[in-house]
Amino acid sequence: MLAKSAMYMNDPLTPHPLWPFILALAAAVGFGLLAFRSRRNWVAWSLGGAAFGLVTATFASGLANAAAVPYTQAVRTSHQLIAAAVTIVIVGVTVLILSRDST
Repeated sequence: MLAKSAMYMNDPLTPHPLWPFILALAAAVGFGLLAFRSRRNWVAWSLGGAAFGLVTATFASGLANAAAVPYTQAVRTSHQLIAAAVTIVIVGVTVLILSRDST
């Protein structure tokens, strides 16, 4: 069983289990820069952006895993890639909408 999970971690097309946290960090930077440019409290906006990114990515990742439970690893991989892409688009569009509002 350990060899199977190690193989899963080394699959280059499988998103790493830490991708929600990486996206949360990117969202924190995006929201922080947005607030800094508009002269608002960048710490609060960064924390809010990180929370938004983490919740959105974790929710999408969980749904992708739940949808792929009865299928193979290849299906789970494709569902995770789609979930990562959709989450990046959702967070990116949110940052763009807020950046247009604040200028």
